[in-house]
Parts: sequence; structure tokens; C-alpha cells
Amino acid sequence: SQRMYVLQDEIHYIEDADKTLSVEDLLAMPDESWTPNKREIFNQGYSDAVWWLKVSLVNPGSTPLTRYLE
Repeated sequence: SQRMYVLQDEIHYIEDADKTLSVEDLLAMPDESWTPNKREIFNQGYSDAVWWLKVSLVNPGSTPLTRYLE
């Protein structure tokens, strides 16, 4: 069975206008560096920047789950 989860309230983002950030840079950044999405849909319009998105997922059960983001 498939379930759809709405994640827009869980999205945090960083705009990398200079296209210089690495995954290691992002992992080292404090939570305060990430901007929470306040829109119904994450859409920043046309931009040459790189947009990094972070979503926190919590599994409340003890059984491992596999999830795919689309």
C-alpha cells in the first residue's frame, strides 16, 4: 500500500547562489542556517542558484521502513 506524506512543513533550505557548498559543508551547518519553508509548495521560481533541501523524517515504530521521495 502506498501512503502520501505532505512534507512542505518539514522542508528547510539553503540557497547556494555561488554554487560552492559541498555536502560536508551542509552537514556542518547548524540548524539555524537552514530557512524553514513557509509556502504551501516549495517553489523559488527561476534561479541559477543551487537549492539544498533538508527534510527530517521520524519513524515512530520499531520496524524499519523504506520511503522514497518523489
